[in-house]
Amino acid sequence: MQILIIRATNAIGGAEIYNLNLIKAFRKYYPEDKLFFITTLPEFSRRIKDEEAGVITLSVFSEEVGTKKGLLRLFYHLPKYFYFYLKTILKFRQKEKIKAICLQSATEKIFLSPILKILGFKVIWIEHGPFFSFPTTKTVLFLYKIASHFSSKIITVSQNTLKDAQKGGINKNKLICVRTGVDPSHFYLLSEKTSTEIKRKIKLARKNMTVGYVGDFNKWKGVNEFLEVVKEIVKKMGGIRFILVGRGELSSWINRVIKRNSLEKIFLLPGFKKDVRFYLGIFDVIFYLNRIGSISMVLLEAMAMGVPVVARDIGGNRELVVHGKTGYLFKDETPEELADIIIDLLKNEKKRKTMGKAARKRIVKYFNEERWIRELHAVFEEVVKE
Repeated sequence: MQILIIRATNAIGGAEIYNLNLIKAFRKYYPEDKLFFITTLPEFSRRIKDEEAGVITLSVFSEEVGTKKGLLRLFYHLPKYFYFYLKTILKFRQKEKIKAICLQSATEKIFLSPILKILGFKVIWIEHGPFFSFPTTKTVLFLYKIASHFSSKIITVSQNTLKDAQKGGINKNKLICVRTGVDPSHFYLLSEKTSTEIKRKIKLARKNMTVGYVGDFNKWKGVNEFLEVVKEIVKKMGGIRFILVGRGELSSWINRVIKRNSLEKIFLLPGFKKDVRFYLGIFDVIFYLNRIGSISMVLLEAMAMGVPVVARDIGGNRELVVHGKTGYLFKDETPEELADIIIDLLKNEKKRKTMGKAARKRIVKYFNEERWIRELHAVFEEVVKE
């Protein structure tokens, strides 16, 4: 079986990590099958090549269309957009006999699905997030629903995203949930010795407790709220270090706020990291404030490494976090109340470690890589053989 995956993007995020994990897992469980990629981000292309998968990088419009302005920008680029995509796809078919194409970004789903269907390809969609919950113009939502009829199967990565698609009017017969997973042998509990050594390398004292975040720095991820909670925590407890791993549109703003509030000594901002395991491994708590989202790859990985979670009570977080057992889900708590929740975990080592072990057990049982990839492969195979 050979699948061509198109992932247009401007940044490395959860969906990109999903695809990189997909390559590794296919190589492990189905080495006879081949995955090929078309992407618009050179950095993502390099990482795909590192995993020894075939990839072509196209310099075309790569915005995730959601607004009227975005649509107008796309229409301006449409001739070049269609020309390069179709030229590349048809060449792929001649060389590799591709029968199925997997689309993951809204723009490609809307504008390529009908044409690919006409050309005789089986079209598979992967829904990474609750598309109909995002602030998207009605025109785009209408086009999205129309384009969904040209797909053979629509795979959601969480039950929350499945329900969102159903509410948005997507054909229920096309929808199937295949919850993503991670490799528990790759994301594992670190020993005390390893944890201490990592802390030493990044100039943290062994006694320093850590609260962490990994991901894009944007308003949807709630990084601004993270800083408000930090201010409350430092009023009540010392010796804590806060680690923000990532980058994004709010990077400069975050640096200014930290400097303005004289918080430089308690923050670590290592930037974007290709491998975040050893940062996750030294987190005592991961604090995740995303406002809209499906299952978070970062939370999956952190929980697999035995880190208790404090996350917003929304969507995919509810599928991952068992409130009071693997972490805490919050709704409308104030920064002061959230600070108290985190401090309680930091001060109570027994509770923290019990939650961490329960978190890992949940990932191993319900969100492991082998279950994910075998279910996903079965869907791909079904579509290809139709």
